[in-house]
Amino acid sequence: MTKNPIYKDTYYTFSADDTRFRITVDGSSIYEGRSKAKPNGTNTININRICANYLKDTMEGINLTLLQSTVHLDAYKEFVLQTLTGNTWSTVETFGFLWDYDKYTAINFSTANTLSHPVNSHYRQGMYRYETVFTGSQVVTTPYSADTNNCGDYALIYRNLAGGWDSFLFEGKCKRLDDYSTSEMKKDYNNNNNEFGRYTYLNSITGRWELNSGYLKEDESKVFARHLVSSTECYLIDFANSEIVPVVITDKSTDYKRYLDNDNYLINYTLNIESSQNISVF
Repeated sequence: MTKNPIYKDTYYTFSADDTRFRITVDGSSIYEGRSKAKPNGTNTININRICANYLKDTMEGINLTLLQSTVHLDAYKEFVLQTLTGNTWSTVETFGFLWDYDKYTAINFSTANTLSHPVNSHYRQGMYRYETVFTGSQVVTTPYSADTNNCGDYALIYRNLAGGWDSFLFEGKCKRLDDYSTSEMKKDYNNNNNEFGRYTYLNSITGRWELNSGYLKEDESKVFARHLVSSTECYLIDFANSEIVPVVITDKSTDYKRYLDNDNYLINYTLNIESSQNISVF
């Protein structure tokens, strides 16, 4: 069996110049195709790009207030490559792929791997730290109580590039805003009283936050820029309102800040996020 992180291009070369093939997972066919040799004579397909859409490493639907482990059933899967001869499908290779896009951290598939990469160890009362482990056959995330004396109004729970889960407390000045998307109508009115001639019949409200990281060391800055800002699944903890909100990071770029590049000033980041849910007011 070939095992790789999903980001790594993984190829299979057929011996025949014209091959019908399919890929199955958990006994079901997810892809079927035909591969022909290139002009140079090789007949090769890229396996990981076909399989990537069938991996998922998520906390969606999980109660994040509970101290309970989550098994990410779709974060590691084994895909079977088969070829067709006559009317018979035959297995030629099995590929194990892990949801992992961190090309700078090597995965050892023969032992347990820690996938979490926390920025620092700053937490506050009521906040959890997370540890995600790949056992070689499954991915498990476990939260732990991490009450310390740090302060901050907001924190993020997020999936990093390696597929691990972490949390980060924003210790700098943060700001909450609301964006409005309004729809209007006009109607006939009597100007002898207070009737509306133009009115808003729908207002869609989207929460938005500007979060300041607080001061970071250079090594913490690197982890923040690489693993947190790039995250595609995040949950905002609003401590003042005791709620957890699924959010989207709206920043399109980030710096890997260093003291020297920052005129020897301490390093901090402002992260812009918005709620993935909105409120429609009719």
